Amino acid sequence: DTAARRTVWVYAFLHLFLFIMLAFCGLALFAFYLAQSGQPVAQFSADVAKRADRLMPLFIARELPAGWSGLVLAGLLAAAMSSLSSGINSISSVIATDFLPDSKSTSLRTDKLIAAAAGVSGVAFALLLGWTVRNTTWNLFEMTSRLNNMLTGPMAVLFFTGI
Repeated sequence: DTAARRTVWVYAFLHLFLFIMLAFCGLALFAFYLAQSGQPVAQFSADVAKRADRLMPLFIARELPAGWSGLVLAGLLAAAMSSLSSGINSISSVIATDFLPDSKSTSLRTDKLIAAAAGVSGVAFALLLGWTVRNTTWNLFEMTSRLNNMLTGPMAVLFFTGI
Protein backbone atom coordinates (compact mmCIF):
# COMPACT_ATOMS: atom_id res chain seq x y z
CA ASP A 1 0.00 0.00 0.00
CA THR A 2 2.80 2.44 0.86
CA ALA A 3 4.73 1.41 -2.25
CA ALA A 4 1.74 2.30 -4.41
CA ARG A 5 1.38 5.69 -2.72
CA ARG A 6 5.07 6.39 -3.16
CA THR A 7 4.83 5.42 -6.83
CA VAL A 8 1.93 7.81 -7.38
CA TRP A 9 3.81 10.67 -5.72
CA VAL A 10 7.01 9.98 -7.67
CA TYR A 11 5.00 9.85 -10.91
CA ALA A 12 3.23 13.12 -10.06
CA PHE A 13 6.51 14.85 -9.23
CA LEU A 14 8.26 13.61 -12.37
CA HIS A 15 5.26 14.50 -14.53
CA LEU A 16 5.24 18.02 -13.10
CA PHE A 17 9.01 18.29 -13.62
CA LEU A 18 8.66 17.16 -17.24
CA PHE A 19 5.86 19.67 -17.83
CA ILE A 20 7.97 22.49 -16.38
CA MET A 21 10.99 21.51 -18.49
CA LEU A 22 8.92 21.37 -21.69
CA ALA A 23 7.34 24.72 -20.89
CA PHE A 24 10.81 26.15 -20.26
CA CYS A 25 12.02 24.85 -23.65
CA GLY A 26 9.02 26.38 -25.39
CA LEU A 27 9.45 29.72 -23.64
CA ALA A 28 13.19 29.73 -24.38
CA LEU A 29 12.51 29.12 -28.08
CA PHE A 30 9.87 31.84 -28.07
CA ALA A 31 12.29 34.30 -26.44
CA PHE A 32 15.11 33.34 -28.82
CA TYR A 33 13.06 33.92 -31.96
CA LEU A 34 11.41 37.03 -30.46
CA ALA A 35 14.85 38.57 -29.86
CA GLN A 36 15.88 37.73 -33.43
CA SER A 37 12.73 39.18 -35.00
CA GLY A 38 12.78 42.60 -33.32
CA GLN A 39 8.96 42.72 -33.42
CA PRO A 40 6.65 43.64 -30.55
CA VAL A 41 5.51 40.63 -28.52
CA ALA A 42 1.87 40.75 -29.67
CA GLN A 43 2.75 40.91 -33.35
CA PHE A 44 5.45 38.22 -33.04
CA SER A 45 3.03 35.99 -31.10
CA ALA A 46 0.46 36.26 -33.89
CA ASP A 47 3.11 35.55 -36.54
CA VAL A 48 4.70 32.62 -34.74
CA ALA A 49 1.36 30.91 -34.04
CA LYS A 50 1.15 29.92 -37.72
CA ARG A 51 4.49 28.12 -37.61
CA ALA A 52 4.72 27.07 -33.97
CA ASP A 53 5.20 23.38 -34.82
CA ARG A 54 8.24 24.16 -36.94
CA LEU A 55 10.26 26.21 -34.43
CA MET A 56 11.99 23.34 -32.63
CA PRO A 57 13.10 21.52 -35.82
CA LEU A 58 14.24 24.86 -37.28
CA PHE A 59 16.23 25.61 -34.15
CA ILE A 60 17.87 22.18 -34.23
CA ALA A 61 18.72 22.44 -37.93
CA ARG A 62 19.88 26.06 -38.06
CA GLU A 63 21.18 27.06 -34.65
CA LEU A 64 22.80 24.00 -33.09
CA PRO A 65 26.32 22.99 -34.16
CA ALA A 66 26.51 20.06 -36.59
CA GLY A 67 27.49 17.44 -34.01
CA TRP A 68 24.86 18.50 -31.49
CA SER A 69 22.07 18.67 -34.03
CA GLY A 70 22.97 15.15 -35.16
CA LEU A 71 22.88 13.87 -31.59
CA VAL A 72 19.52 15.52 -30.91
CA LEU A 73 18.09 14.13 -34.14
CA ALA A 74 19.44 10.64 -33.38
CA GLY A 75 17.92 10.80 -29.87
CA LEU A 76 14.54 11.93 -31.19
CA LEU A 77 14.49 9.22 -33.85
CA ALA A 78 15.54 6.55 -31.34
CA ALA A 79 12.80 7.58 -28.92
CA ALA A 80 10.20 7.66 -31.70
CA MET A 81 11.26 4.26 -33.05
CA SER A 82 11.18 2.74 -29.58
CA SER A 83 7.71 4.08 -28.85
CA LEU A 84 6.36 3.03 -32.24
CA SER A 85 7.89 -0.42 -31.97
CA SER A 86 6.40 -1.10 -28.55
CA GLY A 87 3.01 0.28 -29.61
CA ILE A 88 2.84 -1.80 -32.79
CA ASN A 89 3.99 -4.89 -30.90
CA SER A 90 1.31 -4.31 -28.25
CA ILE A 91 -1.40 -3.84 -30.87
CA SER A 92 -0.34 -7.05 -32.60
CA SER A 93 -0.29 -8.98 -29.34
CA VAL A 94 -3.71 -7.73 -28.19
CA ILE A 95 -5.38 -8.44 -31.53
CA ALA A 96 -3.83 -11.91 -31.79
CA THR A 97 -4.70 -12.80 -28.21
CA ASP A 98 -8.12 -11.22 -27.74
CA PHE A 99 -9.76 -11.04 -31.14
CA LEU A 100 -8.54 -14.00 -33.18
CA PRO A 101 -10.21 -17.35 -32.61
CA ASP A 102 -7.92 -20.06 -31.27
CA SER A 103 -5.29 -17.53 -30.19
CA LYS A 104 -3.05 -20.24 -28.75
CA SER A 105 -2.08 -21.40 -32.22
CA THR A 106 -1.54 -18.06 -33.96
CA SER A 107 1.54 -18.22 -36.08
CA LEU A 108 4.42 -15.83 -36.28
CA ARG A 109 3.27 -14.96 -39.79
CA THR A 110 -0.12 -13.86 -38.46
CA ASP A 111 1.55 -11.70 -35.82
CA LYS A 112 3.78 -10.10 -38.47
CA LEU A 113 0.79 -9.41 -40.74
CA ILE A 114 -1.10 -7.76 -37.89
CA ALA A 115 1.98 -5.68 -37.02
CA ALA A 116 2.39 -4.66 -40.68
CA ALA A 117 -1.28 -3.65 -40.86
CA ALA A 118 -0.92 -1.62 -37.66
CA GLY A 119 2.19 0.08 -39.06
CA VAL A 120 0.50 0.93 -42.36
CA SER A 121 -2.53 2.24 -40.47
CA GLY A 122 -0.26 4.41 -38.32
CA VAL A 123 1.52 5.84 -41.37
CA ALA A 124 -1.82 6.53 -43.08
CA PHE A 125 -3.09 8.27 -39.94
CA ALA A 126 0.09 10.37 -39.72
CA LEU A 127 -0.26 11.40 -43.36
CA LEU A 128 -3.91 12.31 -42.78
CA LEU A 129 -2.95 14.30 -39.69
CA GLY A 130 -0.22 16.14 -41.61
CA TRP A 131 -2.62 16.95 -44.44
CA THR A 132 -5.22 18.20 -41.97
CA VAL A 133 -2.72 20.44 -40.17
CA ARG A 134 -1.53 21.93 -43.47
CA ASN A 135 -5.07 22.58 -44.75
CA THR A 136 -6.61 24.03 -41.59
CA THR A 137 -5.69 26.85 -39.26
CA TRP A 138 -4.90 24.43 -36.40
CA ASN A 139 -1.36 23.58 -35.40
CA LEU A 140 -0.36 20.10 -34.29
CA PHE A 141 -0.93 20.82 -30.59
CA GLU A 142 -4.48 22.05 -31.22
CA MET A 143 -5.21 19.10 -33.50
CA THR A 144 -3.96 16.62 -30.90
CA SER A 145 -5.98 18.31 -28.18
CA ARG A 146 -9.14 18.23 -30.29
CA LEU A 147 -8.62 14.58 -31.18
CA ASN A 148 -8.03 13.63 -27.54
CA ASN A 149 -11.12 15.52 -26.43
CA MET A 150 -13.18 13.89 -29.18
CA LEU A 151 -12.12 10.37 -28.13
CA THR A 152 -11.97 10.73 -24.33
CA GLY A 153 -15.74 10.70 -23.76
CA PRO A 154 -16.51 7.54 -25.76
CA MET A 155 -13.49 5.74 -24.26
CA ALA A 156 -14.64 6.67 -20.75
CA VAL A 157 -18.11 5.31 -21.50
CA LEU A 158 -16.63 2.04 -22.80
CA PHE A 159 -14.38 1.78 -19.76
CA PHE A 160 -17.05 2.49 -17.15
CA THR A 161 -19.63 0.22 -18.76
CA GLY A 162 -17.10 -2.58 -18.82
CA ILE A 163 -17.32 -3.31 -22.53
